[in-house]
Amino acid sequence: MSKYRFALVSWAKGPDKDKTSIVPISWIIDFDPADTDKTYFVECRSTNHKKPASGWPVEHAVVLQLAEKEATLRAAERELYPDNMSGKRVRKAKCLDFGDEDTSTGNKASGSGNPKQKKAKVAAQRQAEEELLSEDSQFSSDPAESSSQGNNNHTGDLQSQIKALQKENTKLRNMVVKEIPALLVDMRKLVSIYNTTNKDVDDLPTKDVDPNAESDGPGETSLCTPCRPSQVKIGNDGTVTVSSHCWETAKACTSPNGMARVLLMGLFSVDVLLKSNLKGGVSKLDPSAERRQALDPRKIQALQDAVVNQFPTAKEADIRKSINCRICELRHQVKRRTVVI
Repeated sequence: MSKYRFALVSWAKGPDKDKTSIVPISWIIDFDPADTDKTYFVECRSTNHKKPASGWPVEHAVVLQLAEKEATLRAAERELYPDNMSGKRVRKAKCLDFGDEDTSTGNKASGSGNPKQKKAKVAAQRQAEEELLSEDSQFSSDPAESSSQGNNNHTGDLQSQIKALQKENTKLRNMVVKEIPALLVDMRKLVSIYNTTNKDVDDLPTKDVDPNAESDGPGETSLCTPCRPSQVKIGNDGTVTVSSHCWETAKACTSPNGMARVLLMGLFSVDVLLKSNLKGGVSKLDPSAERRQALDPRKIQALQDAVVNQFPTAKEADIRKSINCRICELRHQVKRRTVVI
């Protein structure tokens, strides 16, 4: 921001050629304080009239000197024209009208003239001064105040960022202290259940049979039937079963939706789930797609009964919704060739 507010200019053309005037630098069009050698357009404003619709008239002028105060330029003007200052009015360009200024000496009396006209001129002069102060307010602002305001804004931004970081740190701390340990406990339970189930199956006794040995009788077989994992009945009627491994994994879930998703994968194969949905029928998103088959309602009812028995507050609508979501996830995984069975 420039520290200069006024400029002493010499008119280069027009009726006021070679005459000088003191004008605010805001009247100089596209003025660059660093380049005072070239000729600028200067607005010829009048404090006694409103700004024309087409704008103020302009004249060519050369900037002779810049200053923060008008008095400094008046002293410089007196040094340029010492003969014109004694007993005469300050020389001003005809194209500028600053209003009635009491700068004359000699025969003019301070109380002469029409009082109404004088009051009107004084009022116009005050209005012009207010406009000038409003236009040049950016030059009269204290740099220290501007710097202080900028520092306050910067401090406010830093405080907002600190509060946001503190909030994020609190969230991460709660996650580390509460959520992650609980997740690790659940994972350890699942791993221990899986290991226990596999160990029980491996520890089951098997009969070694010599394939070349002859059978003792027509009713005996030379090869023993491999042992299958034990099954667990679920539901209220007890006609639907799942593997013990699937049941233990489902019971270890901490939410009804998670338990429903595990039991769904234990009751139906992936191929069946991909070709079916909960109620069957045409897809709402793609009516032209192949018609889906409804899942076995007996197994679905057993699944819902098992989840409600484990989580009494669970709602059947939420369970059915989680089943549909799991089927949609499977279809999406198949499209990406990353299905997990």
